[in-house]
Amino acid sequence: MKKTQLISHKGLQIYYSDFSNLKELADFDDAINEVNSYIRSQPQNSIYTLTNFSKTFFNSTITKKISDMAAGNKPFVKTNAVIGLGGLTKIVFDGIIRVTGRDSKSFNTIEEAKEYLYERSIKG
Repeated sequence: MKKTQLISHKGLQIYYSDFSNLKELADFDDAINEVNSYIRSQPQNSIYTLTNFSKTFFNSTITKKISDMAAGNKPFVKTNAVIGLGGLTKIVFDGIIRVTGRDSKSFNTIEEAKEYLYERSIKG
């Protein structure tokens, strides 16, 4: 199951991770392993990432796995943007960001998120 891809926005390469509609723990494990494998093979502080959590099911186990993924990938990720959060998932996201200290921000659309990452890339 391919849940990731490189996308381009104004010449910036962005690593896109699609966790949308995931509900089963095994599907999360597969997606997390795919993300970790790629990100941790890259130079430190080099990757711009965009993560889609639209219609994603969260429970305490999944939240812990996402938090561990974010913390473990932190040395490799320059900036992260997230889409698809609302209500309780936004609260979960804010908690993960506080715990991991990631440079990350939530957006309503993929276009807003891509533009944010691009703006961050030109600021250095």
